[in-house]
Amino acid sequence: MKQFQTAYCGETAFRAAVSEWTARRSAGAALIHLFSDGAEESEIAAARALASDYHKIYVVDPANEDYIEYTSPAGGDNLAIERQGSGFFEKAVSDTLQRISADDRDRFLEWFTKENLVEEVEKQEVATSTYKLVEKDSTMRVSMKVTRMQGSNRIILGVSIFDTRA
Repeated sequence: MKQFQTAYCGETAFRAAVSEWTARRSAGAALIHLFSDGAEESEIAAARALASDYHKIYVVDPANEDYIEYTSPAGGDNLAIERQGSGFFEKAVSDTLQRISADDRDRFLEWFTKENLVEEVEKQEVATSTYKLVEKDSTMRVSMKVTRMQGSNRIILGVSIFDTRA
């Protein structure tokens, strides 16, 4: 077993893994660490439950827009780091505009701004939106929920697919 050090939002984080490749791709332990330091078993179970409910999970620092994108196979409780970097909102809008239904585009662009999401989360604790993404031969209805991580300025965005039509 090897331990790898990494940085996220100015904090040092560690991952334990059998190999360096596993350390880069296995994010379950890292996500659990982000939810709560010294997590109890019930908190670890809650983090894994989120993984099984969401197709994508993003942890974002709104101050500098650094982010980590996690993916989870449908129905699975394992997470993998898909990508990480900075400039989250610009990248997310660019990615979404390539796939979002024309019917939902304007409403999504109005809703999905850093300022709007931070304000909405401060007022209501959770911001939500639903919209359609168009793939080659199918349309997916997705739901995005945004909330602030407990004890942190970071926000977490969860994207779940709730309907797929060919």
